[in-house]
This record gives sequence, structure tokens and C-alpha cells, in this order.
Amino acid sequence: MTRTRAATGGNAALAAAVIARARERSLDIFIPADTNPRVVAALSRLGATIHVCVRVSV
Repeated sequence: MTRTRAATGGNAALAAAVIARARERSLDIFIPADTNPRVVAALSRLGATIHVCVRVSV
């Protein structure tokens, strides 16, 4: 199975998850720790593998 990866925590993350599911691909999604819990739940329901990343200020 082909894996897709994306780094975003909003609508783009949800769109990537919907497309990955429709195309029967695995999705690794890298999201910031402060992502809306509803988005995280939706990503999980869509089958995405979620990786929470800590934001680093420069």
C-alpha cells in the first residue's frame, strides 16, 4: 500500500485524509499539538496515522 504524508492541522489535513481514504492509501499526518480536537477526531475516524509535533519558536 502506498503511504501519503502531509504536515498540516486544519482543513488541508481533512482533505488529505478524505482523498487518501478514497484512494485506499495510508496517510501519515503531522499536526501541531494545538490542533482542534474535533479535527484530530475526524482524522482518526478517516484512518489517518496521526503524529503530533511540538512547535518550536525561532
